[in-house]
Amino acid sequence: RKILASALRRKYFEQADMESNIIEAIGTLTKALAERDLAAEEYATLKSHALAVIRGNDPVLKLLDNRVQSFFRFACKWKSENTSFCISAPLEMKTGRSIMKTGYDTSLSNGIKSTKEEFLLAAKREASRLGFAFFGSELIEVGNEARGVISLACTNYGRDILDRFFGVTTEGG
Repeated sequence: RKILASALRRKYFEQADMESNIIEAIGTLTKALAERDLAAEEYATLKSHALAVIRGNDPVLKLLDNRVQSFFRFACKWKSENTSFCISAPLEMKTGRSIMKTGYDTSLSNGIKSTKEEFLLAAKREASRLGFAFFGSELIEVGNEARGVISLACTNYGRDILDRFFGVTTEGG
């Protein structure tokens, strides 16, 4: 594993050098894991798959990349269905410790979900639709962070960023 990690971290000036070193490291790792020498046909198949991944031509890798991009597009474009409430204002604010002990959560009693809860539910549906069952929760959390960053940037700097991006000029500037 260390040999492969070293080959992946090394800087290369030629594509062919990089490919040959990485394939050699993958072959060494596979031989160690299989505890035997690879047959010529097995090594050729391994080399073919490794080259496809390195060059970005692997269909499974392309499908995964497209689905991850689709999920992040969803996360960054998502808007709350509760448009009557300000997105940046919290539903409930607490400071210090509670003096009264209640047996129920007040935020749930009024039937209003927080924006984060609403997003997490929608993101879970989208992640399931895209087939991210195994690492869906991690993807959803990162998607929520991405949504928050994009929302904050658009709220605070939207005109400055988007106007420059689209080449819009404002009067007096």
